[in-house]
Amino acid sequence: MSSSSRLSLPYISPSQAQKHVTLNDSLRRLDVMVQGCVEARDVSAQPTSPSEGDAYILPASSSGADWGNLTENTIAIFTDGYWETVTPQIGFRVWVKAEDQIVVFGAYGWAPLETQIAATDQLGINTSADTVNRFAVKSDSALLSHDDVTPGSGDARSIINKKTASHSASVVFQDDYQDRAEFGLLGDDEFSLKTSTDGSQFSTAMTISKARDVVEMFHPLTVKNSPVLSLDDKPCLMANIASADTSYSTNDRIDLSAGLDTHNGFDGALSEYTVPVTGIYMVQLGLVIRSVSAGVTIVRLKAYKNGTMGQSVSAVTADANITTVNDAALISFNAGDTLHIRTIFNGVSGSVQFFPTSRLILYRVA
Repeated sequence: MSSSSRLSLPYISPSQAQKHVTLNDSLRRLDVMVQGCVEARDVSAQPTSPSEGDAYILPASSSGADWGNLTENTIAIFTDGYWETVTPQIGFRVWVKAEDQIVVFGAYGWAPLETQIAATDQLGINTSADTVNRFAVKSDSALLSHDDVTPGSGDARSIINKKTASHSASVVFQDDYQDRAEFGLLGDDEFSLKTSTDGSQFSTAMTISKARDVVEMFHPLTVKNSPVLSLDDKPCLMANIASADTSYSTNDRIDLSAGLDTHNGFDGALSEYTVPVTGIYMVQLGLVIRSVSAGVTIVRLKAYKNGTMGQSVSAVTADANITTVNDAALISFNAGDTLHIRTIFNGVSGSVQFFPTSRLILYRVA
């Protein structure tokens, strides 16, 4: 064998004359490959005025008096006034000045060193990974971009896969390594957003139902520092007159029949509503009324709160003709307060009847 197997360094023969020529040739090749460095790997035209020691990795279809017949991936070095060539072997590493990176020669040619990293069970970038956080990064920002090198599809997606519905696939936001917010599939397959003040107790702020395709916002929800009431916070009652044949005199409690009662607060036997949530309520009465006694009856409908006469919700003058009136009042209630409606006549005795379309509507507004 007259040369080495990997770098093709010529051997000096025992009886060889001018041994320095062979030795110098080997030293030139070592000078190129030890701490190897090339100018670029995308220059196809042979430079016209290269400097001593300039080296290039040749791309496909290189051209020039010396480069034209050289194969792709060959390393060409200008030394002593001519172009020396080195055929790369698997594993050769070279620094490319134009790219500011190391490239490695493999089965598919030259490639950046980072693409040659073997599979590992932990990876830390600017920090240390551990058995829980197998991939750890300390950086002011991280970029996930679409693949314009391979090229790819043009999409850029980050996928988090969990084992079963009861597990979690989420993104957690921390303050000084204390959890403050988390969103994702948290213990089920509904997309949720949760927040925490202490890192251990979480409150659900929002859930998107995959089955019903709706967004549920949880109390307390505010817009510009004003609370937005949820359905749980907004009781609603709609009740009609129980019978059109009932005649009412002064101070009689009006019999009602509930058609809508969202919080089951209405007692049909007492015609009385127990308020489930503290707040300010709109109390509306829509009346169709007539007098069933001689003369004209002036009627006020009073809201009795906890058995005590309160605000006048409506006032109407009733005669033998049918009279229609709609009126409303804002009333403040505490949870547990009761409400019923009574007729109060002003100065004239008699009785009245209400048509079935008469109704009471009550709902929380604040």
